[in-house]
Amino acid sequence: MIENVEGVFRCVAEKFNVPDILNVNTGFYKISGSEIQFVSGIRNEELDTIAKGQIKFGEVFGFYLDNTHLETTEFNAGIGLHVKFLPFNDEDPDELAEMIALHELAHLIEQQKLTNQLNIELEECDQAIGNKVEIHLNNWNPDLGHNQEFVAILNYLIRREYPMDYAHKLRVALSLTLADIESDIVNEEEDESYYDCRRANF
Repeated sequence: MIENVEGVFRCVAEKFNVPDILNVNTGFYKISGSEIQFVSGIRNEELDTIAKGQIKFGEVFGFYLDNTHLETTEFNAGIGLHVKFLPFNDEDPDELAEMIALHELAHLIEQQKLTNQLNIELEECDQAIGNKVEIHLNNWNPDLGHNQEFVAILNYLIRREYPMDYAHKLRVALSLTLADIESDIVNEEEDESYYDCRRANF
């Protein structure tokens, strides 16, 4: 059992074969309700403030932020996970906990432009589901974080680890982001094939 947030992210990163992506200047946070608490790593006050501002608007189970778009000289990142996912059973992980952690790691990979470094070769299938989700989200509001490349990376990582169950796992990983699609699936107005990248071609 893993008791701390940093341990969970490192465990999930290793399982999905991206073990070296957590920069030494990364801070790890626990989320509880509308509050965050720094627990380990390197703390950056500016990222703290941004994270606190985002968390207070609603229930958040995970987050990733870095200062790529901030005017600072030293790179810093912050990544958080809800306390409800602790302790984390690394031998039989809670599905939502694992997929939320992977969701945040995919943000890290996309924002830090690590696909080439990690030898991630996104296929047409990955790009298709990424495009589908980006178009859907942009029907409401432009979402710079949940963009085509982010979803494609997430799909790629899931397909590599769960080739027979990737559409379901992607649904879980995006269930809190695409809340309307999740509601439609729960109400049987849609099914998990929505997340099947083989059916996402346009």
